[in-house]
Order: sequence, then structure tokens, then C-alpha cells
Amino acid sequence: FVLRISCFEFSLPSGESCASSKSPMLHVSSFMFHVMNISVIVPVYSEEEALRKTVVGVMAAAGQRLHEILIVVSPKSSQKTFTICEELAQQYPVVKWFLQERNPGLGRALREAFARVTGTHALIVDGDGEFDLRSIGAMIQKAEEGYEVVTASRWIKGSAVHDYDPLTYVLNRGFQYIFRLLFWTRIRDLTYGYKLISADVIKYFQWQGVWHEIAMETTLRPLKHGCRIAEVPTIWQKRTEGTSKITTWKRFRYIPFALKILFS
Repeated sequence: FVLRISCFEFSLPSGESCASSKSPMLHVSSFMFHVMNISVIVPVYSEEEALRKTVVGVMAAAGQRLHEILIVVSPKSSQKTFTICEELAQQYPVVKWFLQERNPGLGRALREAFARVTGTHALIVDGDGEFDLRSIGAMIQKAEEGYEVVTASRWIKGSAVHDYDPLTYVLNRGFQYIFRLLFWTRIRDLTYGYKLISADVIKYFQWQGVWHEIAMETTLRPLKHGCRIAEVPTIWQKRTEGTSKITTWKRFRYIPFALKILFS
């Protein structure tokens, strides 16, 4: 069982909580006990066998807490991707897949999936093999401790990155430093998309990210509004198939977007 205490109900002292006055919905309410049911969101753009491995791996890692797997597929994906999605849905009743309606953009895909979440939490997992699914157990444990956002982190003790592009590495570490100063936080990985989020948080915010900046937004916006956020170490491994849809230079969009969140 999970004791869910929403940051929109009352503030809790935490090293990673913002001032309670920042949230317009803070009020005291009764404690609510829920069984954790996880809606896994998997955005897909032509991933194939890596997607199949991701689905099987997520089911093993989430175990009885798994509620559903929502695969949101870009209509520009390969025909084999559609075939695999249909096979997975037929083989596993928890798997549901649907076409992304507004294209292009990872942010749009996730926002469409957020609207379909029916579990108590949403776990965002890419289908390209980059995410270490062994981190899911630790993420669930932190969520059960009351954290509303649990992000996997590439930059804390026990984490690692393999085959990371050198320029991307330098830029990423620079962005982390800038954002930590701007938001005055000890969270070290503020831009990673691999995270477990309370459905209360998912449903509360009007998410604005269109592209990959949604990965940053799903940490920074809850952080600004006083949600409790935790990190767990993870290992990043270069994708096993396909190519990334974000270039190094497109990451500079993160800076104005972060400032928009900070001053909104």
C-alpha cells in the first residue's frame, strides 16, 4: 500500500520542496491510502525489437504494480513497428497502443498519453533501449516513501553513462549546473525523461513541451510548485536501434523554456 500525500494538499519539509505559497491548490485534506497502480508510457518512433524488449522488461520490473502499458506511436513509424505493437497488445492484455494525433514532437506524444493515464502513477520509458529498467524498483520504492516525482539520474553516485557523445556530455552537464542555480535545487539531473510521476501531478499541470524539453518540464514545473522530488541512480546506454530525433544544438531550446517555467 502507498500513502499518497499530494503536494497540492499540504506542504511537507523536504530538501527539495519549494515554498508552499507557489502552489495555488495547497490545502489540508485527509490522508488517502491507495494501492500503487502504474501506467507505463512508451513513446515510439520506429523502434522495433528494442520496443518488444522494453515492454517485457517493464512488466518484469513493475510486477504486480503494473496497471497498463500505453504505447503512443508516431504515424511516421515503420510498418514493422505497427505490427509489433499489435502483437504486443494481443499477447499482453495490459498493453494498449494508439497513434499520436498531433505531430511531430515527443512532448505532444507524452501529453496525449498523459490524458489516457488511469493508474495512480505514470512511468515514462523510452522504447529504444537507452533506459536501464533495473532502476524501476528503486523508483517505485521512493514513490512509496511519498515522493511525487522520482527521476532516474545519470549524474549522482552509482550512476553511469556509456557511449555518450562528448559534446552532448559537456552541454548536458552545463545545463544541469545552470538549472540547479536557477531553481536552487540539489537535484542533479533535471533534464532526463526517465521518471515515475504521481497521477495527481500529471493531471494537475497544463504541460507545454512540444519536443524533448518535456523531459525537463516534468521535473522543473513540479519542483517549482513544491512537489517532493527524489533521484535514483541509473545507467544510460546508447540506444540499440534507430537514431535520436534530437540534435545537440536543439538542446539549446532548454534554456529559454526553463526560464519560461521559472518566471511563469
